[in-house]
Amino acid sequence: MDNQKIIFSILLIMFSFLLACNSLSEDFENETEGFMERVEEVTFALDEFSTFEFYNAKFVLIDDKEFLANLNYINFSLDFYDVEQGKLFHRIKIGRGGPEGVDDIQGFWFQNQDSIFIFPRFKLHGSTIVNWDGNFVDKLNPPRIPDIPGGILLNHLSTSSTPTFVLDQKIYFMRYPIDNRFLGEDSFESFGSLDLKKNLFEFYEFEYPSLFYGKKHIMEYYTFSGDFMNDSTFLLSWTISDSVDVYSVNESGVSKIKSFYASIPEFQAPNSNSLFITPEMEKQIKFESFSYGPIKFDPFRNQIHSLLYLPTQYEPGRHRKENPYLVADFLILTYDDKFNHLGTTHFKGGIYDPRVFLVGKKGLFFPRIGQRNQDLKEDEIIFHVFSGTN
Repeated sequence: MDNQKIIFSILLIMFSFLLACNSLSEDFENETEGFMERVEEVTFALDEFSTFEFYNAKFVLIDDKEFLANLNYINFSLDFYDVEQGKLFHRIKIGRGGPEGVDDIQGFWFQNQDSIFIFPRFKLHGSTIVNWDGNFVDKLNPPRIPDIPGGILLNHLSTSSTPTFVLDQKIYFMRYPIDNRFLGEDSFESFGSLDLKKNLFEFYEFEYPSLFYGKKHIMEYYTFSGDFMNDSTFLLSWTISDSVDVYSVNESGVSKIKSFYASIPEFQAPNSNSLFITPEMEKQIKFESFSYGPIKFDPFRNQIHSLLYLPTQYEPGRHRKENPYLVADFLILTYDDKFNHLGTTHFKGGIYDPRVFLVGKKGLFFPRIGQRNQDLKEDEIIFHVFSGTN
């Protein structure tokens, strides 16, 4: 097949996606509609050492009081904000380099005020533990891994959609392959644990959805998001799969126990199976395809929330410099803890950054920092809070 036929086939498939979801992309009067309603607006004041890019944040409880903890990449600190007062409450300065610091920061886990884990970018080796006062507690020195060059775990994620967890003296983490040699395989050791008592790694495979078999999609479509429902149940959502996999996590290992459908009738998996995709074509595919973002468990309402981006017709002059995930309309699909569908909420694109939405006591927090907001301020970040009842 020559290049013209390949391009024509891709464009034809993209056009069919747009027709399928046309009714989903129609304008509606409010910023959202559907299952969840906006229940509150929360504003946090920012100082001269902060930005409104809360790319790795989570809510933590200290003496039953809720704080928003944000990993401040610019200031190399972990900042804690009082949710009720909307202002900075405490800041932990992270050591940079040396025997008690990290070279670069990517993620964190707040265990308690005595044990706060700081994870370096792309690696687990060299992670540090500090306390509430910022004092050094310990540095992780896990064993070398024989089948990895240099023996150091690479592509450890610890991001907003693929966080690292510390449960029962074990660190649970996710990772992506470092190259495309895994293509054509049925699975990859994407999930692992480090036993802090035994100082021992264990790796487990996530089985690829069948839509990957025999195809070579753009690399971004091989990614996933994950979250724990509880200490023994893990949720896994692939970027272009309409099902969520449920894994059991216990002392004997990690095993898949079921999958449940988490999509809409209009969903179609993108077809990017081509060896001749230019950067411009890749961006068009991302704009004009369905794809999934973070999956998160809400322990306060026992709900599962899955984010689905909707296709948007690609306009080169308008979209060339825009991130498709910041301007596309999206859905939040909500399920109960028995995997029953509770409802769907449609959000207009360009208002929020849905990639980093958070789960708190009050509901789902969406930062109002979308690319098309004209009133962003450097000294504050605004979250809109949404909630729906069972």
